[in-house]
Order: sequence, then structure tokens, then C-alpha cells
Amino acid sequence: MYVRRVRLQFRQLAGVVQDWLELVKIHFFREGLHPEVAQWAMMTAEPTTLAGCYMRAGEVEIRLRKVQLLKRHSSPPCKAQ
Repeated sequence: MYVRRVRLQFRQLAGVVQDWLELVKIHFFREGLHPEVAQWAMMTAEPTTLAGCYMRAGEVEIRLRKVQLLKRHSSPPCKAQ
């Protein structure tokens, strides 16, 4: 999954810059997310920890995938002309 890959990459980076404040790390993690995931993740509840951001972004990614699948399966078939 996309968020998992971003999280793993970011955790490596965050390990290098351990002296950064949690809010700074949260900001840069959000910046690394797909804009749609970042927007939806912060729309309903804004996590105050990096671990909370990881979880929320993962939840949003799963929900967005479900919505995309529903849209594909519920759209009417195209009519040939």
C-alpha cells in the first residue's frame, strides 16, 4: 500500500533527524502523502502524534480504495453507439 511505503521511508528519515519536534515531523509526513490522502486524513480529526498520523493516513487510504472500487462496480456500462 502507498501509505505504508511512505511511512517506512519517513521513519528512516525521522530516525536521522531525531531532534526535530513531533509537530515538524507530522508536517513533513503529511507533505509526503498523496494530496487526496493527506486532505481526507486531516479533515475529520487531526492527529497530534506521528503514530496517530500513520494510523489515520492508513485508514483513509483503505476507505478511499473502497470508494473507488464501489464507483467502478456501480457505474452503468457504456452504451455502444
